[in-house]
Amino acid sequence: MKCLKCGYCCHQLTVPIVDVKKKGIAEANMIVKIRGQRCPHLKGDGPGEFTCALHGEKWYKDTPCAGHGRDNVLPDDTCALGAYIMECVKALSQVDTTKPA
Repeated sequence: MKCLKCGYCCHQLTVPIVDVKKKGIAEANMIVKIRGQRCPHLKGDGPGEFTCALHGEKWYKDTPCAGHGRDNVLPDDTCALGAYIMECVKALSQVDTTKPA
C-alpha cells in the first residue's frame, strides 16, 4: 500500500517500535509507542510531508509498523485513510478565515 505521508498512523496507533535505529530490530530494542504520541522516528512538519527515518532500513519490513497496512490491498493501492486526511487538509487550507461565516 502506498503511504501518503499524512502522519496519522505514526501519531494515532499504539504499536511496538524500534527504539534505537542503529541497534536495528531486536527484542531488547523495542518500545511501545502510545496512541496520541508522535513516533520519535517521524520526520516532517505536516501531512503530506512526513517521512519515517526507519523506512529505508533493510529490516524495516520485519517491524510491527510495516505490518500495519490493510489486508487485501495491492502494493500499488493508495492508503484510503491517508487520501481522506489529505483531502481534509486541502479543503481546510482553502477556507477563507477573513470572511465571517
